[in-house]
Amino acid sequence: MKYFRLLLLIPVLFTLFVIPVKAVQLSPSSGSIPTGVTQTVNISASPPAAGSSTVQVRLNFSGPGQVTGYVAPQSSQYITLFGACPGSTGFNATSVCADVSKSGSNLNPGDSLGSFTFTTNAPGTINITKSNNNGYVVGSGSSSSVQPDTSGGATYTVINGLTGKLPNTAINDNYIFIVIGIFFLVLGASLYYNKSNKKI
Repeated sequence: MKYFRLLLLIPVLFTLFVIPVKAVQLSPSSGSIPTGVTQTVNISASPPAAGSSTVQVRLNFSGPGQVTGYVAPQSSQYITLFGACPGSTGFNATSVCADVSKSGSNLNPGDSLGSFTFTTNAPGTINITKSNNNGYVVGSGSSSSVQPDTSGGATYTVINGLTGKLPNTAINDNYIFIVIGIFFLVLGASLYYNKSNKKI
């Protein structure tokens, strides 16, 4: 009976570990940076369980520096970029604002949503936050809506005298939670299989 109860808990545990992770991921998302450098930050998808082929990237920049560029996803045959900042561009000095749509299928966890760069010009703290319009478009036609994603972001400390840039070594949390979820599913299936064999 205890194995059966554990088996019933597996879907709940999987839901707790996986479903909450539905964010636009930034990498690197923290660290210390020297003054006077240009840092690149990669943006990747971690879409909701319901699925989505379009995401509105809306990031706000604050601190000692400014956004200097946005590069669209390189897999251009599948991804289309629509500039959403004034002037139909993907960025300005304090924002990254682009609509990214994947043709023919939904976005997958880890799909590139492009990258942006910013420069640092003085010591201090740089914060990258997500606006209320940041999120995944779910539904279609008149019933479509944006599922907001305002959690997380990135924080960097700008320090005089440092050298180099931050490496892109951040791990997408989504994959960690998926692996944990799969582990629990396999564990539950094994327990159920063993219990069934004992009855035979």
